[in-house]
Amino acid sequence: MKIFKNLHSAFKEDGHKFLCRDEKDCLRYYSREGYRSSIFLIATRFKDGHAYAVVPSDLLFSSTPVYIDEKGKMRGDFSLAYPFNDGVGLIISNDKNNCYYFVDENLRRVSQDYFHANSFNEGFAVIQKEEKGKMFFIDKTFSESEDCFKYASDFHQGYSIVKDDSFKGVKFRDYNGRLSEESFVDAKRYGDGFAPVLQEDGKWRFRDLTGKISEDEYEKAEEYHDGFALVQKVGGKDYFFRDVNGQLIGPFAEAENFRSGFAVVKKQAEYYPRYLDMFGQLSENFKYAQFYNDAFGEVQIDNRIYKRDMTGRLSQHETLLGNEFYELVYGFCKVEDLSEEFFNDKEYCKMLFKLAKVNKLTHTMQDVSHILNYVVSKQKKNEEKTENFTDREHEL
Repeated sequence: MKIFKNLHSAFKEDGHKFLCRDEKDCLRYYSREGYRSSIFLIATRFKDGHAYAVVPSDLLFSSTPVYIDEKGKMRGDFSLAYPFNDGVGLIISNDKNNCYYFVDENLRRVSQDYFHANSFNEGFAVIQKEEKGKMFFIDKTFSESEDCFKYASDFHQGYSIVKDDSFKGVKFRDYNGRLSEESFVDAKRYGDGFAPVLQEDGKWRFRDLTGKISEDEYEKAEEYHDGFALVQKVGGKDYFFRDVNGQLIGPFAEAENFRSGFAVVKKQAEYYPRYLDMFGQLSENFKYAQFYNDAFGEVQIDNRIYKRDMTGRLSQHETLLGNEFYELVYGFCKVEDLSEEFFNDKEYCKMLFKLAKVNKLTHTMQDVSHILNYVVSKQKKNEEKTENFTDREHEL
Protein backbone atom coordinates (compact mmCIF):
# COMPACT_ATOMS: atom_id res chain seq x y z
CA MET A 1 0.00 0.00 0.00
CA LYS A 2 1.39 3.36 -1.02
CA ILE A 3 1.56 5.95 1.76
CA PHE A 4 0.53 9.54 1.01
CA LYS A 5 1.96 12.18 3.29
CA ASN A 6 0.65 15.55 4.42
CA LEU A 7 -3.05 14.74 4.01
CA HIS A 8 -5.26 16.92 6.18
CA SER A 9 -8.25 14.59 6.17
CA ALA A 10 -9.24 11.21 4.79
CA PHE A 11 -12.55 9.37 4.71
CA LYS A 12 -13.03 5.67 4.14
CA GLU A 13 -15.69 5.37 1.48
CA ASP A 14 -16.14 1.78 0.35
CA GLY A 15 -12.88 0.16 1.40
CA HIS A 16 -11.11 1.40 -1.72
CA LYS A 17 -11.55 5.15 -2.15
CA PHE A 18 -10.61 8.04 0.10
CA LEU A 19 -11.61 11.67 -0.31
CA CYS A 20 -8.78 13.81 1.01
CA ARG A 21 -7.52 17.35 1.27
CA ASP A 22 -3.80 17.68 0.71
CA GLU A 23 -1.47 20.20 2.33
CA LYS A 24 -2.67 22.85 -0.14
CA ASP A 25 -6.32 22.22 0.73
CA CYS A 26 -7.00 20.71 -2.70
CA LEU A 27 -9.58 17.91 -2.97
CA ARG A 28 -8.41 14.61 -4.46
CA TYR A 29 -9.44 10.95 -4.45
CA TYR A 30 -6.93 8.36 -3.27
CA SER A 31 -7.06 4.57 -3.40
CA ARG A 32 -5.32 1.83 -1.47
CA GLU A 33 -3.54 0.80 -4.67
CA GLY A 34 -1.78 4.17 -4.87
CA TYR A 35 -4.10 5.91 -7.33
CA ARG A 36 -4.34 9.68 -6.90
CA SER A 37 -6.85 11.67 -8.89
CA SER A 38 -6.44 15.16 -10.26
CA ILE A 39 -7.71 18.02 -8.11
CA PHE A 40 -11.37 19.03 -7.93
CA LEU A 41 -13.02 22.30 -6.98
CA ILE A 42 -15.89 20.35 -5.42
CA ALA A 43 -15.92 16.67 -4.52
CA THR A 44 -18.33 14.47 -2.57
CA ARG A 45 -17.91 11.11 -0.93
CA PHE A 46 -18.82 7.99 -2.87
CA LYS A 47 -22.41 6.96 -2.35
CA ASP A 48 -24.39 4.34 -4.24
CA GLY A 49 -21.32 3.71 -6.41
CA HIS A 50 -20.86 7.31 -7.55
CA ALA A 51 -19.33 10.58 -6.44
CA TYR A 52 -20.11 14.04 -7.75
CA ALA A 53 -17.23 16.41 -8.51
CA VAL A 54 -16.44 19.63 -10.37
CA VAL A 55 -13.32 19.56 -12.51
CA PRO A 56 -11.36 22.82 -12.94
CA SER A 57 -10.78 23.71 -16.58
CA ASP A 58 -7.63 25.06 -18.18
CA LEU A 59 -9.62 28.25 -18.72
CA LEU A 60 -10.08 30.47 -15.70
CA PHE A 61 -13.63 30.80 -14.35
CA SER A 62 -14.80 27.66 -16.16
CA SER A 63 -15.38 24.20 -14.77
CA THR A 64 -17.05 20.90 -15.65
CA PRO A 65 -19.41 18.95 -13.35
CA VAL A 66 -19.02 15.15 -13.58
CA TYR A 67 -20.07 11.90 -11.98
CA ILE A 68 -17.23 9.52 -11.07
CA ASP A 69 -17.82 5.78 -10.81
CA GLU A 70 -15.87 3.34 -8.63
CA LYS A 71 -13.37 2.71 -11.43
CA GLY A 72 -12.50 6.40 -11.65
CA LYS A 73 -14.32 6.96 -14.94
CA MET A 74 -15.74 10.47 -15.25
CA ARG A 75 -18.90 11.20 -17.20
CA GLY A 76 -20.75 14.44 -17.61
CA ASP A 77 -22.93 16.06 -20.23
CA PHE A 78 -24.99 18.40 -18.11
CA SER A 79 -24.86 21.91 -16.72
CA LEU A 80 -25.14 20.78 -13.08
CA ALA A 81 -25.75 17.64 -11.06
CA TYR A 82 -26.38 16.62 -7.46
CA PRO A 83 -24.84 13.75 -5.47
CA PHE A 84 -26.56 10.37 -5.63
CA ASN A 85 -29.08 9.78 -2.88
CA ASP A 86 -31.29 6.75 -2.33
CA GLY A 87 -29.64 5.23 -5.42
CA VAL A 88 -30.78 8.03 -7.74
CA GLY A 89 -28.90 11.00 -9.20
CA LEU A 90 -30.39 14.38 -10.10
CA ILE A 91 -29.24 16.27 -13.20
CA ILE A 92 -29.94 19.68 -14.70
CA SER A 93 -29.78 19.48 -18.48
CA ASN A 94 -27.42 21.70 -20.48
CA ASP A 95 -30.06 22.73 -23.02
CA LYS A 96 -31.82 26.09 -23.01
CA ASN A 97 -34.65 24.79 -20.80
CA ASN A 98 -32.34 23.70 -17.96
CA CYS A 99 -34.87 21.07 -16.90
CA TYR A 100 -34.36 18.63 -14.02
CA TYR A 101 -34.46 14.84 -14.40
CA PHE A 102 -33.36 11.76 -12.47
CA VAL A 103 -30.86 9.09 -13.56
CA ASP A 104 -30.01 5.59 -12.34
CA GLU A 105 -26.55 4.24 -11.44
CA ASN A 106 -25.74 3.86 -15.16
CA LEU A 107 -26.71 7.50 -15.71
CA ARG A 108 -29.75 6.46 -17.72
CA ARG A 109 -32.69 8.83 -17.56
CA VAL A 110 -35.46 7.30 -15.44
CA SER A 111 -37.92 10.16 -15.09
CA GLN A 112 -39.66 12.85 -17.09
CA ASP A 113 -38.43 16.44 -17.16
CA TYR A 114 -39.40 18.75 -14.31
CA PHE A 115 -39.24 22.51 -13.95
CA HIS A 116 -37.58 21.96 -10.56
CA ALA A 117 -36.77 18.98 -8.38
CA ASN A 118 -34.97 18.15 -5.13
CA SER A 119 -32.83 15.07 -4.58
CA PHE A 120 -34.46 11.99 -3.08
CA ASN A 121 -34.43 11.83 0.69
CA GLU A 122 -35.96 9.07 2.80
CA GLY A 123 -37.53 7.54 -0.33
CA PHE A 124 -39.28 10.69 -1.61
CA ALA A 125 -38.40 13.72 -3.73
CA VAL A 126 -40.14 17.08 -4.09
CA ILE A 127 -40.85 18.14 -7.69
CA GLN A 128 -42.42 21.11 -9.46
CA LYS A 129 -43.78 20.46 -12.94
CA GLU A 130 -44.09 24.05 -14.10
CA GLU A 131 -43.01 27.54 -13.06
CA LYS A 132 -45.11 28.89 -10.17
CA GLY A 133 -46.85 25.51 -10.05
CA LYS A 134 -47.69 23.44 -6.99
CA MET A 135 -45.16 21.05 -5.45
CA PHE A 136 -45.73 17.29 -5.48
CA PHE A 137 -44.00 14.31 -3.88
CA ILE A 138 -42.73 11.42 -5.98
CA ASP A 139 -41.64 8.01 -4.68
CA LYS A 140 -38.94 5.68 -6.05
CA THR A 141 -41.34 4.52 -8.80
CA PHE A 142 -41.72 8.21 -9.81
CA SER A 143 -45.44 8.12 -9.03
CA GLU A 144 -46.80 11.51 -8.00
CA SER A 145 -48.66 12.13 -4.76
CA GLU A 146 -52.33 13.06 -4.93
CA ASP A 147 -51.85 16.09 -2.69
CA CYS A 148 -49.82 19.14 -3.70
CA PHE A 149 -48.70 22.25 -1.90
CA LYS A 150 -47.52 25.78 -2.41
CA TYR A 151 -44.32 24.78 -0.61
CA ALA A 152 -42.94 21.44 0.53
CA SER A 153 -39.59 20.59 2.12
CA ASP A 154 -37.58 17.37 1.92
CA PHE A 155 -38.41 14.64 4.41
CA HIS A 156 -36.37 14.49 7.61
CA GLN A 157 -37.05 11.83 10.22
CA GLY A 158 -40.38 10.99 8.62
CA TYR A 159 -41.80 14.49 8.21
CA SER A 160 -41.94 17.21 5.56
CA ILE A 161 -42.90 20.81 6.24
CA VAL A 162 -45.68 21.96 3.89
CA LYS A 163 -47.53 25.19 3.27
CA ASP A 164 -50.64 25.88 1.23
CA ASP A 165 -53.47 28.38 0.87
CA SER A 166 -55.94 25.75 2.10
CA PHE A 167 -54.69 26.09 5.69
CA LYS A 168 -53.07 28.72 7.86
CA GLY A 169 -49.31 28.71 8.44
CA VAL A 170 -47.34 25.49 7.97
CA LYS A 171 -47.99 21.87 8.89
CA PHE A 172 -46.06 18.62 9.06
CA ARG A 173 -46.81 15.86 6.52
CA ASP A 174 -45.78 12.23 7.07
CA TYR A 175 -44.97 9.53 4.48
CA ASN A 176 -48.63 8.52 4.18
CA GLY A 177 -49.87 12.02 3.44
CA ARG A 178 -51.32 12.69 6.89
CA LEU A 179 -51.07 16.32 8.04
CA SER A 180 -50.51 17.46 11.61
CA GLU A 181 -53.67 18.69 13.30
CA GLU A 182 -51.95 21.82 14.58
CA SER A 183 -50.53 24.44 12.26
CA PHE A 184 -47.61 26.72 13.08
CA VAL A 185 -46.48 30.21 12.11
CA ASP A 186 -43.14 28.67 11.08
CA ALA A 187 -41.26 25.42 11.57
CA LYS A 188 -37.82 23.97 10.93
CA ARG A 189 -36.86 20.42 10.02
CA TYR A 190 -36.50 17.55 12.45
CA GLY A 191 -33.16 16.58 13.93
CA ASP A 192 -32.42 14.19 16.80
CA GLY A 193 -36.18 13.66 17.19
CA PHE A 194 -37.20 17.31 17.60
CA ALA A 195 -38.30 20.15 15.32
CA PRO A 196 -38.38 23.86 16.31
CA VAL A 197 -41.87 25.34 15.83
CA LEU A 198 -43.03 28.95 16.08
CA GLN A 199 -46.49 29.30 17.59
CA GLU A 200 -48.94 32.17 17.38
CA ASP A 201 -47.78 33.69 20.67
CA GLY A 202 -44.43 34.43 18.99
CA LYS A 203 -42.50 31.85 21.02
CA TRP A 204 -40.42 28.97 19.70
CA ARG A 205 -40.91 25.50 21.19
CA PHE A 206 -39.91 21.98 20.19
CA ARG A 207 -42.16 19.30 18.71
CA ASP A 208 -41.18 15.64 19.13
CA LEU A 209 -41.92 12.80 16.69
CA THR A 210 -45.22 12.00 18.42
CA GLY A 211 -46.46 15.58 17.99
CA LYS A 212 -46.01 16.60 21.62
CA ILE A 213 -44.92 20.24 22.13
CA SER A 214 -42.36 21.09 24.81
CA GLU A 215 -43.28 23.47 27.62
CA ASP A 216 -40.06 25.52 27.53
CA GLU A 217 -40.20 28.51 25.19
CA TYR A 218 -37.56 30.59 23.42
CA GLU A 219 -37.06 33.82 21.53
CA LYS A 220 -35.07 31.97 18.87
CA ALA A 221 -34.46 28.27 18.22
CA GLU A 222 -32.38 26.44 15.62
CA GLU A 223 -32.48 22.85 14.36
CA TYR A 224 -30.76 20.10 16.30
CA HIS A 225 -27.21 19.16 15.29
CA ASP A 226 -25.14 16.53 17.09
CA GLY A 227 -27.73 16.36 19.86
CA PHE A 228 -27.92 20.11 20.57
CA ALA A 229 -30.08 23.01 19.40
CA LEU A 230 -28.97 26.65 19.63
CA VAL A 231 -31.55 28.78 21.47
CA GLN A 232 -32.09 32.23 22.98
CA LYS A 233 -34.29 32.64 26.04
CA VAL A 234 -37.31 34.95 25.88
CA GLY A 235 -36.18 38.53 26.51
CA GLY A 236 -32.51 37.52 26.65
CA LYS A 237 -29.55 38.11 24.37
CA ASP A 238 -27.34 35.23 25.48
CA TYR A 239 -27.17 31.93 23.60
CA PHE A 240 -27.61 28.45 25.05
CA PHE A 241 -27.42 24.91 23.72
CA ARG A 242 -30.45 22.74 24.48
CA ASP A 243 -29.84 18.98 24.62
CA VAL A 244 -32.45 16.33 23.82
CA ASN A 245 -33.50 16.23 27.49
CA GLY A 246 -34.23 19.96 27.57
CA GLN A 247 -31.14 20.82 29.65
CA LEU A 248 -29.27 24.02 28.72
CA ILE A 249 -25.52 24.65 28.37
CA GLY A 250 -24.41 28.28 28.51
CA PRO A 251 -24.69 31.20 28.51
CA PHE A 252 -22.57 32.44 25.58
CA ALA A 253 -22.32 35.91 24.08
CA GLU A 254 -22.01 34.41 20.57
CA ALA A 255 -22.45 30.86 19.33
CA GLU A 256 -22.85 28.77 16.18
CA ASN A 257 -24.50 25.39 15.69
CA PHE A 258 -22.62 22.18 16.42
CA ARG A 259 -20.87 20.58 13.47
CA SER A 260 -18.88 17.34 13.65
CA GLY A 261 -18.99 17.44 17.43
CA PHE A 262 -17.86 21.04 18.02
CA ALA A 263 -19.41 24.51 18.18
CA VAL A 264 -17.67 27.89 17.95
CA VAL A 265 -18.61 30.09 20.93
CA LYS A 266 -17.62 33.29 22.70
CA LYS A 267 -18.14 33.75 26.40
CA GLN A 268 -19.13 37.07 27.92
CA ALA A 269 -16.32 39.63 28.10
CA GLU A 270 -14.16 37.51 25.77
CA TYR A 271 -12.96 38.90 22.46
CA TYR A 272 -11.63 35.67 20.94
CA PRO A 273 -13.66 32.49 20.26
CA ARG A 274 -13.30 28.97 21.66
CA TYR A 275 -14.50 25.50 20.72
CA LEU A 276 -17.19 23.81 22.80
CA ASP A 277 -17.33 20.02 22.57
CA MET A 278 -20.34 17.76 23.11
CA PHE A 279 -19.32 17.15 26.75
CA GLY A 280 -19.48 20.86 27.58
CA GLN A 281 -15.69 21.30 27.67
CA LEU A 282 -14.19 24.54 26.31
CA SER A 283 -10.92 24.83 24.41
CA GLU A 284 -8.40 27.63 24.74
CA ASN A 285 -9.08 30.93 22.95
CA PHE A 286 -8.07 31.45 19.33
CA LYS A 287 -7.81 34.65 17.33
CA TYR A 288 -10.00 32.93 14.76
CA ALA A 289 -11.93 29.65 14.85
CA GLN A 290 -14.01 28.17 12.05
CA PHE A 291 -16.69 25.48 12.47
CA TYR A 292 -15.61 21.88 12.16
CA ASN A 293 -16.06 20.26 8.76
CA ASP A 294 -14.80 16.84 7.65
CA ALA A 295 -13.62 16.25 11.25
CA PHE A 296 -11.32 19.29 11.14
CA GLY A 297 -11.66 22.90 12.23
CA GLU A 298 -9.49 25.90 11.41
CA VAL A 299 -7.87 28.11 14.02
CA GLN A 300 -5.62 31.13 13.92
CA ILE A 301 -2.50 31.28 16.07
CA ASP A 302 -0.50 34.48 15.71
CA ASN A 303 -0.87 35.28 11.99
CA ARG A 304 -1.21 31.71 10.73
CA ILE A 305 -4.22 29.44 10.39
CA TYR A 306 -3.93 25.71 11.09
CA LYS A 307 -6.14 22.65 10.87
CA ARG A 308 -7.27 21.34 14.27
CA ASP A 309 -8.41 17.73 14.54
CA MET A 310 -11.00 16.32 16.94
CA THR A 311 -8.37 15.58 19.59
CA GLY A 312 -7.14 19.19 19.58
CA ARG A 313 -3.92 18.50 17.67
CA LEU A 314 -2.82 21.10 15.12
CA SER A 315 -1.57 20.35 11.61
CA GLN A 316 2.10 20.88 10.86
CA HIS A 317 1.27 22.77 7.67
CA GLU A 318 -0.66 25.99 7.42
CA THR A 319 -3.81 25.64 5.35
CA LEU A 320 -4.59 27.39 2.09
CA LEU A 321 -6.47 30.09 3.98
CA GLY A 322 -3.66 30.32 6.51
CA ASN A 323 -0.87 30.65 3.98
CA GLU A 324 -0.72 32.46 0.65
CA PHE A 325 -4.45 32.86 0.10
CA TYR A 326 -5.02 34.36 3.55
CA GLU A 327 -2.18 36.82 3.00
CA LEU A 328 -3.45 37.74 -0.45
CA VAL A 329 -6.96 38.41 0.82
CA TYR A 330 -5.82 40.82 3.48
CA GLY A 331 -2.84 42.26 1.62
CA PHE A 332 -0.18 41.04 4.05
CA CYS A 333 2.44 40.22 1.43
CA LYS A 334 3.68 40.98 -2.07
CA VAL A 335 4.10 38.62 -4.97
CA GLU A 336 7.87 38.57 -4.57
CA ASP A 337 7.56 37.41 -0.94
CA LEU A 338 5.83 34.15 -1.82
CA SER A 339 7.67 30.84 -1.92
CA GLU A 340 9.35 29.36 -4.97
CA GLU A 341 7.16 26.26 -4.66
CA PHE A 342 4.03 28.39 -4.82
CA PHE A 343 5.09 29.99 -8.10
CA ASN A 344 5.91 26.66 -9.71
CA ASP A 345 2.44 25.28 -9.02
CA LYS A 346 0.20 26.85 -11.65
CA GLU A 347 -2.65 24.51 -10.72
CA TYR A 348 -2.55 25.89 -7.18
CA CYS A 349 -2.59 29.47 -8.49
CA LYS A 350 -5.68 28.72 -10.52
CA MET A 351 -7.34 27.29 -7.44
CA LEU A 352 -6.65 30.57 -5.66
CA PHE A 353 -8.12 32.49 -8.56
CA LYS A 354 -11.32 30.44 -8.50
CA LEU A 355 -11.67 30.70 -4.74
CA ALA A 356 -11.23 34.45 -5.00
CA LYS A 357 -13.94 34.64 -7.63
CA VAL A 358 -16.36 32.54 -5.58
CA ASN A 359 -15.81 34.80 -2.58
CA LYS A 360 -16.11 37.94 -4.75
CA LEU A 361 -12.70 39.21 -3.67
CA THR A 362 -11.93 41.57 -6.53
CA HIS A 363 -8.59 42.85 -5.29
CA THR A 364 -7.50 39.29 -4.54
CA MET A 365 -8.44 38.21 -8.05
CA GLN A 366 -6.24 40.99 -9.37
CA ASP A 367 -3.40 39.88 -7.10
CA VAL A 368 -3.66 36.29 -8.26
CA SER A 369 -3.86 37.46 -11.86
CA HIS A 370 -0.54 39.24 -11.33
CA ILE A 371 0.83 36.05 -9.82
CA LEU A 372 -0.19 33.97 -12.82
CA ASN A 373 1.43 36.47 -15.14
CA TYR A 374 4.49 36.45 -12.90
CA VAL A 375 4.62 32.65 -13.06
CA VAL A 376 4.44 32.64 -16.85
CA SER A 377 7.08 35.36 -17.23
CA LYS A 378 9.35 33.62 -14.72
CA GLN A 379 9.04 30.32 -16.55
CA LYS A 380 9.84 32.01 -19.84
CA LYS A 381 12.94 33.60 -18.33
CA ASN A 382 14.06 30.23 -16.98
CA GLU A 383 13.50 28.65 -20.39
CA GLU A 384 15.48 31.43 -22.07
CA LYS A 385 18.32 30.96 -19.60
CA THR A 386 18.33 27.23 -20.30
CA GLU A 387 18.34 27.80 -24.06
CA ASN A 388 21.18 30.33 -23.84
CA PHE A 389 23.20 27.97 -21.68
CA THR A 390 22.59 25.13 -24.16
CA ASP A 391 23.65 27.38 -27.08
CA ARG A 392 26.88 28.31 -25.32
CA GLU A 393 27.58 24.64 -24.70
CA HIS A 394 27.24 23.99 -28.42
CA GLU A 395 29.53 26.91 -29.19
CA LEU A 396 32.15 25.56 -26.82
